[in-house]
Amino acid sequence: MSKVALADAKFLCIEYPGRVKNVDRALETLGGEEALVSALNNSTKAVELRFRPKDPFSHPITSIIKPTSNILLKVTRRRKKNDPEDNGTIETNVVGIVNRICRFRGMSDYQYILSRESRMMKLRQNMEKGNVKEIIAFKSADEDNDSIRPDDLPPPPLFSVREIPFPYEYKQNLHVLKVRMRQPDGTYVVKSIHYSQKNMPNKIYITYDHPTVPTEPSIPLEALPANEQRVAKQVAELFKERPSWTRAAVLSRLAPGDRKYYRAAVQVQTYSFSSGPWRDCLLPFGVDPRTDPAFAKYQYVGARVNQRRPPTSPVQQIKLPQHYLRPKKTTASQAPQDINIPCYIFDGKTLPSSFATLTIDDITDPDFQKLIHTPAYIKSKCTRISGFYYPCVYQRLRSLIKKKWIQILKDGVADPIPNADEGLSEEIANEKNEMPEDENEDDSMDEAESQGLWGETDDPEMANMLKSLRQAGALGMDIEDIEDMEGFDVDALEDDEEGDEDEPLWKFEDLDDL
Repeated sequence: MSKVALADAKFLCIEYPGRVKNVDRALETLGGEEALVSALNNSTKAVELRFRPKDPFSHPITSIIKPTSNILLKVTRRRKKNDPEDNGTIETNVVGIVNRICRFRGMSDYQYILSRESRMMKLRQNMEKGNVKEIIAFKSADEDNDSIRPDDLPPPPLFSVREIPFPYEYKQNLHVLKVRMRQPDGTYVVKSIHYSQKNMPNKIYITYDHPTVPTEPSIPLEALPANEQRVAKQVAELFKERPSWTRAAVLSRLAPGDRKYYRAAVQVQTYSFSSGPWRDCLLPFGVDPRTDPAFAKYQYVGARVNQRRPPTSPVQQIKLPQHYLRPKKTTASQAPQDINIPCYIFDGKTLPSSFATLTIDDITDPDFQKLIHTPAYIKSKCTRISGFYYPCVYQRLRSLIKKKWIQILKDGVADPIPNADEGLSEEIANEKNEMPEDENEDDSMDEAESQGLWGETDDPEMANMLKSLRQAGALGMDIEDIEDMEGFDVDALEDDEEGDEDEPLWKFEDLDDL
């Protein structure tokens, strides 16, 4: 076996998604050698391919640079001038090692092409050239009393939110079975059933804006079997303690053998909201929590935290116990604590059961009691998102609960928060000043604040733009995210030379030269 000595030179292989005729033009579409060197030095930075590098509104295709182990061979065939092409000698030399490879696996985004005479293109050119007078004199089509053309509007930074094709595979759901069902006339039909889904067909759900609440169940209590009637009466007794319960709380108060009757029991004793502050809470028939601020402490609050604990987490997964009291699990460095704490209570020291739904009344952490019970933090009118609490109070409560929840998941213990309500008085005063005169608009403003549309900017136009971006799929965007966007390259356009005023920035024929 012969050995071949490898050269020390190292190369980057680029899988260019096109036929390359001009290497310089191909490198220009990749951002030049500087962009490739920067991507090699920073493993988290991607290479962007723009087929129209001189068009600042071109949407790029991003790539990934991965390590590889290949060699670069130079193959040379030598033959005389008059010899057939099949004749000649072939020489191979090892030029170096290919240790990095740049691959483009994403789909190209939809492209929006602006003409050179469009307002947005002129504005872009003036911004790159630093033409301050032209930038100040810029007017949109509606300000200039002109008819708005499609190219008078700036194209969005992206059209498609997905780069990689979704692998549908068109396979049947594993929990769906096709069965032959006999009909009354003796024939059979094939139907699909979801054998792992346990529906509650008689459970009543209403939306938050429904004018009234249901006063009676869709089926009478007497229609249930004896065991289900017995458990339904136990559920009815729970509402003498408090007017709102969660699923985890009710299950924890039932005996293990009676939990299989839970679904039938709640269908004849409770209704639920599908949206709003009491979403998914169990409420007795005829009780409308939207009418009295006393129901504020029974509102739904969810931390939306991934319950999956890291492998090194000292907190163990706590299942629903066989009785309604949850034994607290401790580590070697923790002292034994009181075990008489229901599994649906959040005390700031241990986590509730795997059900991540709480009511505010289930929060017994001393750090949050001032937030919950201060009368100045409660409104007289209920709104869709924050209920009877001011939006800033409700958001503060949710964010701090999430903070402690994550700390307990990660470290097993959470840091105390002594000043949980710091600065809320000023925020409430600002919210009162911004309250619309029309109370019907209060819900829309409350929803906007809950999504963070107004907390970062006082400009209504900027807030509306952020709202449009979130509706388009950029749900996590804030102003800092927009400022850091790399959709526009300041150096993408070169200064026009004299005599080229009427020439476009690029031509379709340019693609043939790549």
